[in-house]
Amino acid sequence: MNNKIESTRRLLELQGFYGIQDSDLGKVDFGLRVSPVICATTVAIAAMTANAGIFWGLLPFALMGGLLSSHPFDVVYNHGLRHLIKGPRIPRYPAPRRFACLLASAFIIASALFIQTGAVITGQILGGILVATALIPIVSGFCVPSFIYRLATGKISFHWAVQA
Repeated sequence: MNNKIESTRRLLELQGFYGIQDSDLGKVDFGLRVSPVICATTVAIAAMTANAGIFWGLLPFALMGGLLSSHPFDVVYNHGLRHLIKGPRIPRYPAPRRFACLLASAFIIASALFIQTGAVITGQILGGILVATALIPIVSGFCVPSFIYRLATGKISFHWAVQA
């Protein structure tokens, strides 16, 4: 097995996605980056414009990603992009991936509340942290909230990251 396949599998398993065929790993990995791109872009716009309304508008989507078996923005991949690349559907969201969406929801709520109550810079900083955290899996495939979930539940050790 080549290093790219091993690395992609390891990063997807960190998020709780197991049993994906080698031939589908890259396409699923690509598909799982679509929702974070949409969310990060929306949060960046909300933070730059200090617009609490945009944060509140994004919140139901983030919450659905945390509470349901998939993210609403996965529709972009599942019903569009996957047909272009002839890829499989995105698998159901496991707990580590849903945790990431719930953590994002908490940052969205906090950002919106700070902006609404006049602590605009604090709200923008929290939004910026959320964008930075979303950019990591977009660029590398490593999901920080999934790693935190795994550490907190004892399903992974800190040494996992050192070996990656």
